[in-house]
Amino acid sequence: MSSRPLVFMWIAEYEDGTVFPQFDPKTGKENRFGDIDMTRLKRFGWHNFSPELARELFVKGVEVESTYPPISAVLELQRGEELVAVRRHTRKYGFSPMGRIYDRGESPIVYVLGVKDKAYIFIDEDGTIAMSTDFNYK
Repeated sequence: MSSRPLVFMWIAEYEDGTVFPQFDPKTGKENRFGDIDMTRLKRFGWHNFSPELARELFVKGVEVESTYPPISAVLELQRGEELVAVRRHTRKYGFSPMGRIYDRGESPIVYVLGVKDKAYIFIDEDGTIAMSTDFNYK
């Protein structure tokens, strides 16, 4: 079974106003999260894919889904705050009456954004947003 398509991508913005997106809008090349310069990071956000970028990435073999209306969740970081930005999902398994294990597929992806040990935003694939001070909320 293939992975679920991405519904949101991250974009990092630095203090000087330059941006570092997960996917380059001109080439479709994926940048690594580990290449974000955290020492200069000012804002970070999860943004859904525009139809144009989704088509561009599809042609390049990247599974993404464009949703409407446009949704963005952006966090402005203060000096000394530690960014938390993750995608979470799990694979579900079940047991048949004969005792065999079978794959029930992947759960929907939850996109998490927050400041470590402070507050977190949880975004479901359908754009539903929830907030909590508990990182394990969803």
